[in-house]
Amino acid sequence: MRILILSSYDDYVSDTVSSWLKKITYNKGLIVRINWQSQVIIKKISLRSIIVEVEGELHDIAKFDFIFYRRGQINFHRSIFFHKEINIFFCYLEDELSYIHNYIFRVLKNKILSNFYEDKISKMEMLNVASQNKLNIPDTIITSSKQILSDFIQGRKIISKAIQKGGMSLFNNIQGGSGTISITQKDLISLPENFFPSLFQEEIIKEYELRSFYLDGRFYSMAIFSQNNKKTKVDFRNYDLKHPNRTVPYKLCEIVQERLKKTFTELKLKTGSADLIKGKDGEYYFLEINPVGQFTQVSMPCNYQLEKKIAEFIIERVNEN
Repeated sequence: MRILILSSYDDYVSDTVSSWLKKITYNKGLIVRINWQSQVIIKKISLRSIIVEVEGELHDIAKFDFIFYRRGQINFHRSIFFHKEINIFFCYLEDELSYIHNYIFRVLKNKILSNFYEDKISKMEMLNVASQNKLNIPDTIITSSKQILSDFIQGRKIISKAIQKGGMSLFNNIQGGSGTISITQKDLISLPENFFPSLFQEEIIKEYELRSFYLDGRFYSMAIFSQNNKKTKVDFRNYDLKHPNRTVPYKLCEIVQERLKKTFTELKLKTGSADLIKGKDGEYYFLEINPVGQFTQVSMPCNYQLEKKIAEFIIERVNEN
């Protein structure tokens, strides 16, 4: 059994999954980890082998039974780029490496637990697919017009967030901080008639927030009671370490699970963490999916042991093949 983990030096999930893999296999399997901080030298790529050198050791990536992708990319060695005679071709050489990188992931995609290519899905695409699968979503627009934004507000509470996962919006720059931002009348007045295209949503008055990790057709969910804390009221990710939100295990209703599962499938996501809201009106609202799937904050408080479940999933897939 040969398992490759593509990750980062400081990734807790990779450490824990690796530990569980060793326990379950009684250290009989070979577990290799390549972090994006490590320089990787391409030794040979053919139709049947992808041989690289990492920290003095040779590995044929094509020979691994399973690959657990967590984050980052394969960091190919670039020192040759700075040879004075070929410096003008730097951009072309970067493109060459990009194609090699994509080739490796496409060849091995059936062996990988990852969302490498789907990591750049925009929030609008997620909302569109979720809506088509009959999940409720907040009223949402992208605009650069002050007049259109004013018409959209119409006395409602409005928030703004980045269009891409982990990004920063115009209003993060204006108000400071990260994550979701409440839009005030003062913000609207200070805007020029045309500004950088930004995403706006109706703010759902919530009973509580939900984060649900998806793996192998199952959801592991947690309710987050963030609404009574001013710091986390709009977005629970504005963590209050002095007064942490109460969190409890949660069972999504079957209808929401089925619609959410279809959304993951149509977005071609094998795993990930979905963020939802249970509104004061009793309805569930879909917000977004984190394709990388930050789930430690779900696993530990709810005692789901998701890192162990991932290790078991990997071993099952290897044995099936």
